[in-house]
Amino acid sequence: MTKPAVLLVSRLPEPLAGRLRERFDCHALADVYAAGLQALAASVDFLVVCASGGADTRALVNADVLAALGPAGVLVNIARGSIVDEDALITALRERQILAAGLDVFCHEPHVPPALLALDNVVLTPHMASTTGATVQAMFELTFANLAAHFDALPVPTPVA
Repeated sequence: MTKPAVLLVSRLPEPLAGRLRERFDCHALADVYAAGLQALAASVDFLVVCASGGADTRALVNADVLAALGPAGVLVNIARGSIVDEDALITALRERQILAAGLDVFCHEPHVPPALLALDNVVLTPHMASTTGATVQAMFELTFANLAAHFDALPVPTPVA
């Protein structure tokens, strides 16, 4: 049986993280704080990164974490490219220190490093988390609501500072 882990370093409330752990029988937020990311990576087969980007998470998944994930481990990053040390990931994939990776985010989007394109143990897709029909419809509706409010001289629903 494979052991997944979801790395959640964000504003996800603990009750929601708990439900995620229960539903998918996986380690999550609390495990990272309790034992550290390296220990978490060493205890799982799949490490799925769902975290906010920024200075606090830059290169959080580094060479040590990838080494702990090991030669049977798979990294999936659906968060922000900056969270994974891309050079360390390329080395880990090239040298088979990890089994594979699935990425829909990259450090310098939309540019994908040629070294990743050359590998046979990585799946690369465009970042498409917001391209479901319902999400696109909601974005259109919010855009129109903001435009209507602006042109009616009303406060916009989602102001940008």
